[in-house]
Amino acid sequence: MSTANRIVLPAMDMNVSEDGEIEQREIDHYVARAAGGAGLIITGACAVAFPHGAASMKEPGLSDDKFIPGLTALADAVHAAGSKLCVQSTHHGKVARVDIANDRPVIAPSAPDYDYDYSALADSTPDELGRMGAATGGKKAVYREMDHSDIAWLISTWADAADRVARAGADAIEIHVAHGYILGVFLNRRDNQRTDAYGGSLTNRARLACEVIAAVKERVGDTLAVLVRVAGEEYGQDGGLTLEEAIEASRMFERAGADAIHVTGWGRNPFDNFTDGPLPDTVGAYLDNAAAIKQAVSVPVIAVGRMLPEVAEKAIDDDKVDFAAMGRQLLADPDLPNKLAAGTPELVR
Repeated sequence: MSTANRIVLPAMDMNVSEDGEIEQREIDHYVARAAGGAGLIITGACAVAFPHGAASMKEPGLSDDKFIPGLTALADAVHAAGSKLCVQSTHHGKVARVDIANDRPVIAPSAPDYDYDYSALADSTPDELGRMGAATGGKKAVYREMDHSDIAWLISTWADAADRVARAGADAIEIHVAHGYILGVFLNRRDNQRTDAYGGSLTNRARLACEVIAAVKERVGDTLAVLVRVAGEEYGQDGGLTLEEAIEASRMFERAGADAIHVTGWGRNPFDNFTDGPLPDTVGAYLDNAAAIKQAVSVPVIAVGRMLPEVAEKAIDDDKVDFAAMGRQLLADPDLPNKLAAGTPELVR
């Protein structure tokens, strides 16, 4: 897969699908960024087992052939606008709010032995708190530690989802191994307390992600590029993923079949350190981590996290990374890439 430039729209959840089906409003959003010049468009998170493992009923689904027409319409429209389409895939695991609301146990490597600091919510209004609680119906999560049949189900479900992405005519699929979703929590020591072949050593903790990558690659072959999103580092809690672990895990992902590594970051308490990740307030927040991972792999590396144009240009020139993902920048100005290409950066919003 070749792209027109090194600018990527990273996944940002739109929450405008209807019962898992992509509608015109969502297509229009991505087409505006494609027409604005971004070389690669990555969708928001799409649930491989929708509605199971979904964070919202407004999230796109990949679990049934009935979702293919919406995906196809999106791929066709993005291609017509001159860009390439990557569909991000995940199972939200312990943060699958749809499961919680519907009294389904959430799957996890092991039940968490900690809770979050919610003090940041003290500034929220009663209405805001009510809206946040509505996503889960005000219910608490009940955890189910995945057994080997659950693991086999997840791997095959992911491969089936990738097959639908391929049949829809997309160019790539991104496998999410970060941000507290199921593959990401298997990968770190804090969330994964297992003692079987999927817990303990980093090799064991990365095993599920590697098996998903390999199954997807086997199913889609060269029809889709396979991107893997990983946190270069996790912040705010002991036992979170370290850069050294992320580097070694990225090597494993490449061996399993990853065609590119997309380096993000994750603040482990969303109510306390969200601006550590995944929405950093520091320019080039994850650039050094992405550069370190690039030194360890031979596939392209994408950096995200306030990659301002001048920061991104220098990083690519210096061979620190291969692509720059710009999220909020392309929300503010979908035409940013075209304005840069025209030599008019002063017109960027």
